[in-house]
Amino acid sequence: MNTSVQPTSTATPMPQAMPSRRPARWLLRFPAVAGITYTVVWIVGLAIWPINLAVNATDAEVISAFSGHQAVGMLQYLLVEGIAGLALAGVVLALGRASRQRGANQLGLAAVVVGLSAAAVSMSQCVLGVLMSGWLIPQHATSQVGNIFSLVNRLDGVKMFLLALLAIVGVGLIRQVRVLPRWLAFAGVLLALAMLASGVGYLLLNPALSMAAAVSLPLVLIWVTGAGLSLAWANRHRG
Repeated sequence: MNTSVQPTSTATPMPQAMPSRRPARWLLRFPAVAGITYTVVWIVGLAIWPINLAVNATDAEVISAFSGHQAVGMLQYLLVEGIAGLALAGVVLALGRASRQRGANQLGLAAVVVGLSAAAVSMSQCVLGVLMSGWLIPQHATSQVGNIFSLVNRLDGVKMFLLALLAIVGVGLIRQVRVLPRWLAFAGVLLALAMLASGVGYLLLNPALSMAAAVSLPLVLIWVTGAGLSLAWANRHRG
């Protein structure tokens, strides 16, 4: 009897493509939350502080201004330097991620490095400000208070230069890959110019030049919050 063996198929099944996982909703919305937080904590921080000291205030003037307001002083530093620094870092990381997704790796990396450096300076100011308000002011450590107050202001100048550079990098990203809306490029140019002027004032403790902060602060609030909202909007439509 003739028997034939049926050949068995050795073909391996084609692997099925894994479905792409969408980012969690909180991750998509995070840039907007960070951007809004940045502006809110600045507004609250400025509203709770009753006295506006000049950048070159004397040791005695600093102690007089903070005496009786130590808790408010600590809270203000926690808001406008601590939480604001963390919020800035969140927007910058989202900007770097969006830039890499569009192929702008070098400019995206530059934005992250510069932005996180500004956030790190802000966190340092927070630590110094809380130390001055909560510990040195009650002890009337006059020389130490004056030195820390001057250092915090000079660090503000460094931070302003970094924010000006971040705005310039942002303009480059908008021109190259449109990672942010065009109006933020215009705002970024104005921000860079204002930050350079106020940064010189704070770095040199020059009251006249430091007055440029009255223009640079609203611009940085608009830029950071606008960037956060724009990135979240883009995430929503891309996701």
